[in-house]
Amino acid sequence: MKTRFRSFTTIVRSPKQMEKIAGRTAKLVIEKQKAKNRGVCILLNGSVGVGKSVFARGFIREFVRNPEEIVPSPSYLLEQEYMVKNEDGESKIVRHFDFYRLEGMNQTDWMALGLNEALTNDVCLIEWPNKGRCPKL
Repeated sequence: MKTRFRSFTTIVRSPKQMEKIAGRTAKLVIEKQKAKNRGVCILLNGSVGVGKSVFARGFIREFVRNPEEIVPSPSYLLEQEYMVKNEDGESKIVRHFDFYRLEGMNQTDWMALGLNEALTNDVCLIEWPNKGRCPKL
């Protein structure tokens, strides 16, 4: 399986602009998933307060097609899951992880969160990915 990594950096002037960028990104991911039907992972890096959670909120609201969707930070729970049915009646899942409170993960933690399956099948948004490094499986 070929894996591609794409990275971009942009200057965002407001939370509203960040949510708009995230919404456009969600639309691209939805189209990609229709064509390839496999997992997509978006890693959200940056210091505290740069807008990772704002991006996640905008992305999830577009993905579930509900601009009023309540999107709490998963800091204490580690994960929030959102499901939507596409026009074919198929369920699609976006999983929002926040690893800020972690000091690393072992294989048991990784498996307990269902990360292997999530990264293969679902759309994953991961805040602070450097704190939840993948163990050798």
